[in-house]
Amino acid sequence: MGDDVKSIAILGTGDSIRLANFAQTEIWGVNGAYTVERSVPKQYKDKIRMDKLFFTDFLWSYEGNLNFHIADLHDFSERYNCELITLNHMQLGKHRLKAKRYPYKQINEYFQTEYFTDTITYMIAYALYTHSYLAQNEEGIVRPEINTPLRIEFFGVDMGTNWEYLVSKGGIEFWLGMARGMGVEIVLPNLSTIMSHPRGYRYGVRPKLDIRLYDPFNIMGDKGRRTYTGSEKIARLSAQMPNEDSYKEPVV
Repeated sequence: MGDDVKSIAILGTGDSIRLANFAQTEIWGVNGAYTVERSVPKQYKDKIRMDKLFFTDFLWSYEGNLNFHIADLHDFSERYNCELITLNHMQLGKHRLKAKRYPYKQINEYFQTEYFTDTITYMIAYALYTHSYLAQNEEGIVRPEINTPLRIEFFGVDMGTNWEYLVSKGGIEFWLGMARGMGVEIVLPNLSTIMSHPRGYRYGVRPKLDIRLYDPFNIMGDKGRRTYTGSEKIARLSAQMPNEDSYKEPVV
């Protein structure tokens, strides 16, 4: 994509939020991303900005704990001139969250799906909805198409826990597939497990084994060790398995 690309950075609360590039065209935060000041190194705190902050959780957790402090959200919104967007009405006594309501009904009808597994999925859908239109091709098929070159970058959306894997990861990858099908450029940090292979490599291959990843101190000796040139890269441990030449079927 060229220089005229529209760029949106979506911020989660995972470790890779420290890699966020606040020079992006727009910065969208998820729920607790309003605490970003605690995660970003001190020398970058003056660069923090937030254009939109999305809330799809309820004010109270299932355990009866307060998820958000309305006064803190209003202070954050005023400090960064940030628009608050919420799926559910939030009010505690006389204190009501001043926010724009998420257009769920319109987006649901637009994409014909209710597959939303966490706040990030709502944010991706919102980005696609607000930067696309419905087009009909020669066969009469109607589908969304982006109306401007669009790039979506992700920081802090790492899906590093088992709960996130089970509940959220599939939904995020579904919406990223939707985005890629519409021609959107997707940028993910190396720390994220989104759209990465659980084994570290695609199905249907048997990568070569680099013994140095298993025995970095050469405890097992040099027998069977391969010599690498300086230009060769060593893949991650998760990406290594015995190659086809060294694999033997079990004797039955």
